[in-house]
Amino acid sequence: MKRFLILLILLVSSIFYFNSLVFAEEAVTTTTTETTTTTNDATLDLSTLIAKLPSLKNSIVYSYNENTVKYAMSFAVAGIWKQEDGENLISIDAMYVPTDEIGGMATIKLVNFGKILNFPLLDYINIRPGIFVAANNIGSGSNDIEFDWGGVVSLIDIKF
Repeated sequence: MKRFLILLILLVSSIFYFNSLVFAEEAVTTTTTETTTTTNDATLDLSTLIAKLPSLKNSIVYSYNENTVKYAMSFAVAGIWKQEDGENLISIDAMYVPTDEIGGMATIKLVNFGKILNFPLLDYINIRPGIFVAANNIGSGSNDIEFDWGGVVSLIDIKF
């Protein structure tokens, strides 16, 4: 009788064990299928992502403090009065001058030569005059940070 009870318990437990494996495999398969479906829905379109990036603006700045002309790069952080072509009339940009200077500038859209003449490269020439404020000696290791200000003309917008 002992052997029969042990065999019965072993048989019943093995049935429950194998049933749980079968149901677990189905659950894993269902979960995997749902995960795959969710992953396919969440894919990113690279061209849409790149189109949302701001353009890189190349500018010439004139420092009133140092009485020098410098080259600067900037990108739009905020804008005011969005126009029908998608550009802002006034653009607030974060800028970087390669001579250890960072700051911000505000420019107003004056003219885009691509709208006047039908030539593909003229679409990137967008004249935007404005003003800038920057901090000098960034990255020099000294505590003598000087502020700079002056005029700026943004000339070329590079859109990726």
